[in-house]
Amino acid sequence: MKAATGNFKRIGLELGGKNPNIVFADADLDVAVDYALNAAFFHAGQVCSAGSRLMIEHSIYDAFVAKLAERLPRIAIGNGFHAETQMGPVQSAQQHEKILRMVQAGVAEGARLVYGGKRPEGDVYRKGYWLQPTLLADVSADMNIAKEEIFGPVVTAERFHSEDDALRAANDTPYGLAAAVWTRDLDKANRMSRAALWHGLGERLPSVLSGSTVGRLQGQRHRPRTGAHRPGRVHRTETQLHQPRTEGDGVVRRLSAGVAHITHQEETAR
Repeated sequence: MKAATGNFKRIGLELGGKNPNIVFADADLDVAVDYALNAAFFHAGQVCSAGSRLMIEHSIYDAFVAKLAERLPRIAIGNGFHAETQMGPVQSAQQHEKILRMVQAGVAEGARLVYGGKRPEGDVYRKGYWLQPTLLADVSADMNIAKEEIFGPVVTAERFHSEDDALRAANDTPYGLAAAVWTRDLDKANRMSRAALWHGLGERLPSVLSGSTVGRLQGQRHRPRTGAHRPGRVHRTETQLHQPRTEGDGVVRRLSAGVAHITHQEETAR
């Protein structure tokens, strides 16, 4: 930022994220599981807006975690140029080691390792920075694993007991990049949207006419470790248009960006 002051360059910094993916008991669980998988494991979780922090209402918590655990071993890990691949490696040896340390620290804090947390088995995975998709359950909001950005294929699962409980825990973070809310209740989704402290909120609701999933993004307030940019879809797009060169879209995105392969519908069709 200091270097940009010499000739008044316009800048936008998109930094870290620890993005809550909030699932209420009235959500379509199969659809929410599909999007939770893609939110967490698209690009092996190496996305600033990855939905790496699942927050699940207590009455469906066990069922939701069980659905995730059943699906994780079926995620095809491999070369990104192969059509069957659903998840690739992480970017470097340093990041690989950091992710493993964070998972081990989470278990030491009291999290339950449901699946993953290590290199996949097989000769093809002996070289390179491969990791299994990893699920940590029984995570609480005060654990470091729930607070710090992992930037890898790891998702944590917390439980909440009320709308206020979910909102309080989700807002208790120095990040505020993105979030998602899963519910069939439009009033609940709008209440969450108005009280959220995230730059981008994807509200996931069943469409009355088509039965499909629709989302709405809403700009929110600045959080210190997220970056420096103007919130809101229109303003942030305008900022990027005035930049002579950009890397990445710089626009608020849904947590479920990069859907594609890991879907309930595809598994059913096989």
